[in-house]
Amino acid sequence: MKTLALPSQTVSFGAGSAEIKKLKVESFESPDIRISLVAPNGLIFSTSGGSIAISGSWNAAYRILWTMYISGDLSVKISGIKTLTRVNLLSQKGKLQLHFEECRLKIGNLNLKLYGGIGSWIASYFTSGAENDIKRSIEKDVSQF
Repeated sequence: MKTLALPSQTVSFGAGSAEIKKLKVESFESPDIRISLVAPNGLIFSTSGGSIAISGSWNAAYRILWTMYISGDLSVKISGIKTLTRVNLLSQKGKLQLHFEECRLKIGNLNLKLYGGIGSWIASYFTSGAENDIKRSIEKDVSQF
């Protein structure tokens, strides 16, 4: 099975920053897909039940009294993914056009695991807050589409 590589990400937090790299989609479970007609000229595409697993590496630098560098590997499992996209079909000058009215994403569960020594062990105590922040950020980014 071929894996899909994702671009590296850099995030800042407080007096630190982290680089997340070598991201690969390890598994993907296709969701249930529904298409509904909406009067007078629209469609709703909705999905539920999808999941994705991603692996990668991370390194972080955080300054308290001195700069502390930690790194390791990570895995992220996202499940219970629900989407809704509402589209209107328009005709402009005889050409079919799609007008996106609404786009929403809801993530049921996001589980982040960090691996790689004592730095990862310490950072793992902060992942539950990061999990919620990541969920909200992804949901917000998709909804602004």
